[in-house]
Amino acid sequence: MFYGEFEHGGFNNDGININEEPYYSRRIRSKQYIFVIPNTVYSFSVSTALNIDLSVSFYDKSDYTTNRIGYVNWSHGNTLTFTTPTNCTYIRVLLKTESDSSITPSDISNIMLNEGSTALPYEPYGYKVPVTVEGVNLFDYDTIMHGYRIQWRTGENYADETAIMSDFISVSENSPYATDTNMFWICYDANKQYIGAWNGSDIVKSGVEPINSMTAIPPCKFIRILSFGSKVPPISSTTMLNCGSTALPYKPYHAPITTPIYFPEPIKMVGDEAEYVDYAEQKQYIETTDG
Repeated sequence: MFYGEFEHGGFNNDGININEEPYYSRRIRSKQYIFVIPNTVYSFSVSTALNIDLSVSFYDKSDYTTNRIGYVNWSHGNTLTFTTPTNCTYIRVLLKTESDSSITPSDISNIMLNEGSTALPYEPYGYKVPVTVEGVNLFDYDTIMHGYRIQWRTGENYADETAIMSDFISVSENSPYATDTNMFWICYDANKQYIGAWNGSDIVKSGVEPINSMTAIPPCKFIRILSFGSKVPPISSTTMLNCGSTALPYKPYHAPITTPIYFPEPIKMVGDEAEYVDYAEQKQYIETTDG
């Protein structure tokens, strides 16, 4: 929750900046006023090789640049836990060495502010958004089913010793998908109920032919690829299935990976795409896939 940076200087009794010596070289302070919630417990922590003391000043909403409403006096150590007063809206942190010697902003790192009475491990400041990244190849050979194919009219499985069928693969509506060889494409709704097979332009229950690409038109939410007989090459451990109208060079499948991405400002959706805006830098982040 800590954003901004530290700078040289101290505060006077009103919480106003002091930029004269000896405070200028012996204190560092948070440059920005950090928004907090009243009557809430917070923990502040930093990493440093120095023996340090910490202090926090509280400011109200009406005139936070000049009106300090309270403070926590020097506390020794890298961590300070405090409770914000009832009318507190902002805080600033002050830091010095235990021996009151010179200190610079570069002497500290991993600046962290979190709610609660325990200082949490450092995370970058920002709005943490879990992003799931899929591999380019959506087909997992380890989940195939041998010896069964689909009855086109009903979607029921029946025995065929030449048949190889994939497990369910999640798809996005109206997105194109491609394989490196012709396959039968079986389509299912969001509940994995059979709705037909792709024939090149529509989802049908008869007249199905193998093809090397499809479009997941609604209500298709899952697909399975199928090979059987001599019409198509059998599905193999090097079969490639990717999003796009053309098959890409083979890459091994890997399960989706969810990882946090930090945004320095609140995020918003842009249209119907998975895009996020960094307001401070005026940059857009769009969903990507890797190999």
